[in-house]
Amino acid sequence: MSVDNVDTLGIRNEEWWFNDGNIVLQVRICGNSLFKLYLGQLARASSFFRGLEHLPRPEVGTQPAEGTVARPLALLKVAGDVFADLLHVLYLRWGEPMTLDQPRLAAVMRAAHHYQFESICKIAESQLQGKMDAVPEMQLAHATGSPEWASAAFRRLVLAFDDAPDLHILDPTVQIKVWKARQRVTIWRMRVLEQNTGRLCPSEPDGQRHTYIICGGHLRHLLLFVPMTSRGHFVSRFHALDVPSWDPEPGVVYDRSGWTGRCCTCEDGELHALAVATGPSAEEDAEVDLVWNE
Repeated sequence: MSVDNVDTLGIRNEEWWFNDGNIVLQVRICGNSLFKLYLGQLARASSFFRGLEHLPRPEVGTQPAEGTVARPLALLKVAGDVFADLLHVLYLRWGEPMTLDQPRLAAVMRAAHHYQFESICKIAESQLQGKMDAVPEMQLAHATGSPEWASAAFRRLVLAFDDAPDLHILDPTVQIKVWKARQRVTIWRMRVLEQNTGRLCPSEPDGQRHTYIICGGHLRHLLLFVPMTSRGHFVSRFHALDVPSWDPEPGVVYDRSGWTGRCCTCEDGELHALAVATGPSAEEDAEVDLVWNE
């Protein structure tokens, strides 16, 4: 079969058809596209093509060799436009900006993962991590990303504490882990709040101790708001408050039982507990990672 008859097998992708290339690929999904490329360049970037490089491709009787114009090598797990985008990333020049949007780059990463383009997977991961919606990112990271990305995406999804309508698209085992991790974080936050509302605080430098007395109403307010709220939301709300600093008298225990006026001490205690809850989240991350690694 001559080169002039190539259209009988598919449509050339003119951008990725090199006349002196030594392998012809056929992508049948979405257009039946043909690509003529350099196997050596593909092999340097892909373990999949590296294996093809060492396979003999002799003419057997009248049967043409696979990977030629007459008998292109079929790629069955990728669409033509996605493979063209993958080649765009592969041949990206140093310093050249990435022009693919998130959906296209995510599709490229799936194809790169399947055909073992390790460098493209790393490039796509660096561009997508933390920039996608939580559920699609979790799905992509779990299927194709590094363990570190999958773990970070899981933490982000868990700590969002929202009822994402697309949560059902995740693997059922991941969905179960999301709810289990949120339960652990909720319990941990409740414990932190209870420990910092109405109990003695650590000793001051002068050996004195003070306690924050907080009524049940204020504690209920915290327990309703903090344990199952996105950390980013309640932290930003707390830092947006214009609250003067409050330094209680050392050694003074405030008792507001029977007090019918303004519950200022409760409010101060509530702010103290909220300040503790908005602090470092390493413990929360540890709770989430524990579930993810089960």
